[in-house]
Amino acid sequence: KDDDSKFWATYKKVSTEYDDDFLERANDDMGIILTFAGLFSAVNIIGMQLNPGDTTNALLLYLIQLTINGPNSVPDINTLSSSTVFPSSTVWIQSLSYASLTFSVLAAFGAVLGKQWLNSYKVSREGEALEERGIERQMELDGIEYFHLQTQ
Repeated sequence: KDDDSKFWATYKKVSTEYDDDFLERANDDMGIILTFAGLFSAVNIIGMQLNPGDTTNALLLYLIQLTINGPNSVPDINTLSSSTVFPSSTVWIQSLSYASLTFSVLAAFGAVLGKQWLNSYKVSREGEALEERGIERQMELDGIEYFHLQTQ
C-alpha cells in the first residue's frame, strides 16, 4: 500500500506540472482564436455595408433637379430605385462575406466551448481521492490525444 501511495503522489506531482502547462497553452490558444474571430467579424461587417454615399448622391441630385426646375416639376424618381439593383459580382461578394462571418462566429463559439471545457478540466483536478483522480485524468488525457487537441 505504501508503494501505491508513493506512486500516486509522484503521479500527481508530474501530472499537475504537465496539466498546468497544457492548460496555460490551450487557454492562450483559445484566447487568440477568440480575438482573431472577433476582429475578423468586425472587419467583415464593415466590408459588408453598402456605400451610403451612393444613396446620398442620388438624393442630392434629386434635390438639385427639384431646385433648378422648380417645385412644380417632378424629377424622374426611377433613378433612385436603381440603387437597389446590384450586379451579380456584388451579390457573390456579399454572399461570401456572410459565409465567412458565419464561420468566424462558429470558430468563436468553438473557442468558447473549449475555454469552458478547460475550466471544467482545471476544477475537476481537485477533490477526489488521489488514485481515482489519477485514473480519471489519464482517461481525459487519452481523449485529448485521441482527438488531437494537444497544442505543441
